[in-house]
Amino acid sequence: MRKLVWVIPLLLLAGGISLGALVNYLSNTLTFQAEVKSPIEIHDLTAPDTIYGGDTTDITYVTDNYANNAVDGVHELIITPPEGSELTGDEIDDVTFTYGETEYPMCTETQTENCVNVVAADGVITLYSPTITHEAGSSVNTKFTITWDPATEPGTYGFEAQVIVPE
Repeated sequence: MRKLVWVIPLLLLAGGISLGALVNYLSNTLTFQAEVKSPIEIHDLTAPDTIYGGDTTDITYVTDNYANNAVDGVHELIITPPEGSELTGDEIDDVTFTYGETEYPMCTETQTENCVNVVAADGVITLYSPTITHEAGSSVNTKFTITWDPATEPGTYGFEAQVIVPE
């Protein structure tokens, strides 16, 4: 019987070591790194080099959604004035935003949804599209069409287009 008393702890110890090795083998880890990028990319910008007061101008680009899910976003066009000037919003008589085949008009007092909001603040004009659902894997022609007031101050204006993806 005394031999059995020594054998049981040895069996338990051997079993524990074997089980520990098995668990360690089953619980190994794999690691990797991945770069996370914005799902929306805009490219192929087409815009005129010269705009005259009173012109209707198209600013076009392509919007791609590289994600495998739909992504909502707001298209934004920021217009900065010539150096030493400030914009008031009166420089724009009309604006439309076109995403694919869908056209959105400029917001008015009576139309406040599904329209382009024109915001003048800090001497800059920002055009905001309504929230657009960019379907998974989509590549869509996108356009802001702006009709300028004939009395728009001459000078070199800056334009910046981007898509804001809400958190």
